[in-house]
Amino acid sequence: MRYRWTGALLAGVLAGSATVASAQAARMAAEDYATLRGLAEYVDDGAQFTLEQARAVVGQGAGRTPDERALLQALRDFNQQARTFHNRVDDYEFRPWSMTQDLNRLRTSARTVNGRLRRLPALRETFEDWDRVRADLDDIQRLLGGADVRLRRPDPEWDTASGPHHEPAWPTYGTGDFASARLEEFRAFARDLDASTQRAVAAARRQRADYSENGAQHLADLEHFATQTRDTRARVERDMVRPREIGPLVTHLLEDARRVDQSMRRARVFTGVWDEWTRSVETLNKMVALTR
Repeated sequence: MRYRWTGALLAGVLAGSATVASAQAARMAAEDYATLRGLAEYVDDGAQFTLEQARAVVGQGAGRTPDERALLQALRDFNQQARTFHNRVDDYEFRPWSMTQDLNRLRTSARTVNGRLRRLPALRETFEDWDRVRADLDDIQRLLGGADVRLRRPDPEWDTASGPHHEPAWPTYGTGDFASARLEEFRAFARDLDASTQRAVAAARRQRADYSENGAQHLADLEHFATQTRDTRARVERDMVRPREIGPLVTHLLEDARRVDQSMRRARVFTGVWDEWTRSVETLNKMVALTR
């Protein structure tokens, strides 16, 4: 998959002095946006995987050395920044922003992790995974600089931290516009999806017993996803819908929904949400099928 960036987009993304209005005017081609979302997700997945691997190797509590504690703190900081960057990239379709400053901060944080990681030979088996995270960041940097970049396949090993959620093969989408009947069916699914995710978030907010640190992150993920589904509903009800444009967006929503579902179940939080979330995943499967 190759990237084709317009001059307006590059101006909106790269120019630090770009105004909000010019950023909103800059829109990515659907294919470019889908691939950028993939790269941001890979960085997020890889950050979580590396953190989990480091925790498993260095153990718990007071037995950690100063170098180990420093690494874990650097990885936690990077993991949070990677999640935030991923979420903001997901929102770009509806809330464009200049990525340069946030990407630079993320790359600086990655250099800190890299320096601390290389001081711990016990984590040598993690080096290769961490190098892939850095390569994905480099691809984002190259992409924003206008270079041609190809998105690699997702790393199945990283799914051990978040649960399997990626599509098994590169999707292909239909051409032209949705016919009238199919458009109405797609819009009905978008309304069902929005209603279902809003109910799920409301149910999660009522389960206050799950408001641990872990539960708070899952609630934030649910709320972020609900914002995306509401924005998607507004878009498909307002605009003409073309499979090649909307397909990558709903495919990524499906992968995000699977990821949230797997993560909730592994953490055993918000059990009252699980059935409603399953309905959201089923609806997204139907929406994706309509775009193929």
